[in-house]
Amino acid sequence: MEQRLTNSWVAFISGSILEIQDLNLQDNKTSHYVKPGEWDDLLYPAFDAAIKPASAEILNGLYTSKRLLAIVDKSQILGVAKAFLDLTYTNSQKSLPGAIDESIERVTWW
Repeated sequence: MEQRLTNSWVAFISGSILEIQDLNLQDNKTSHYVKPGEWDDLLYPAFDAAIKPASAEILNGLYTSKRLLAIVDKSQILGVAKAFLDLTYTNSQKSLPGAIDESIERVTWW
């Protein structure tokens, strides 16, 4: 399987995390709609929904969604997703882009 992250995916991931930070912050700018420990109920169904479109992207659709699900490490992927989401609580809007870049550089499986 491909073990790389394209520039377009880096931009997509970064943009998504920035948008999540913005959307998750309540109007009072001090509390969040989704608290740090509440992401599992959202991430598991999102992961399952993402398998089919991901299978079309990887190696030009070589893997069916069922085959891709069998070969990816769901817990590792969800762990990375949670780590990115955690950045939205520990970084300001100004510092978040740099923190995302640093985190992307540390992930070794892509």
